[in-house]
Amino acid sequence: MILGIGTDLVEISRIRKVGLDRLSKRILSEKEQKDRPNMEGRLAEWLAGRFAAKEAVAKAVGTGIGAMIGFQDILVHKDAKGKPCVAISPAVYQRLGWDEHVEIHLSVTHTKDYAIAFAVVESR
Repeated sequence: MILGIGTDLVEISRIRKVGLDRLSKRILSEKEQKDRPNMEGRLAEWLAGRFAAKEAVAKAVGTGIGAMIGFQDILVHKDAKGKPCVAISPAVYQRLGWDEHVEIHLSVTHTKDYAIAFAVVESR
């Protein structure tokens, strides 16, 4: 059963204006910061994708970014095939009353100007 859907669109130029290091520290978990690619010229696109993904997940959860779920609670990573995946902190699962049957699906894409993400929360 679908519990929620969320989408987010980010202008990559706005990400550059905020500052890549500053935004990285604000939205990325420690693990994501360690795994952050060294992508000269493409880091803003990657970071915009991560920002859009986390916003889309928070919207799909139904709370948005705030007291129930923060940027640091959402870990975006790739599986062995390169597909974007999401891990949510156990504390969020507890706050939301979720069990291990809740799964989040994520799609992220970008152009040179925009990044967009779409998330679906499903109970299996």
